[in-house]
Amino acid sequence: MRPSSSAWAYGFRHHDVDPLGLLRSLCPRSSSETADVTIRRPRPAPLPRSAFAGFRFPPDVIVLAVRWYLRFGLSYRDVEELLAERGVEVNHVSVYRWVQRFTPCWPTPPGHADTWWEIAGRSTRPM
Repeated sequence: MRPSSSAWAYGFRHHDVDPLGLLRSLCPRSSSETADVTIRRPRPAPLPRSAFAGFRFPPDVIVLAVRWYLRFGLSYRDVEELLAERGVEVNHVSVYRWVQRFTPCWPTPPGHADTWWEIAGRSTRPM
């Protein structure tokens, strides 16, 4: 048979409630109890992780590879070859993963920012 206490109605049982802890929180503490209390300062906000965290290559190499791919319409193997000429040994699959990961972060695709052509008196964007 269940007791009809409010603690039972809220899902608490008698051993879940610490009556001494409840009394301590309601009663003012003496000076001897407050001397043992340490003040917890709020932690500083964590620095946001870089989007490049966890990658083997420096951000400059990744940005350069993605920029070349988007700006000049190169294949992943072409970008791999260009980087190899500059002393960076990278696989074309890594270039593919960088492009997939960082293209949505790009503000506008390089080379297509605000290019407008005027043809026969009409302003149009290049295709």
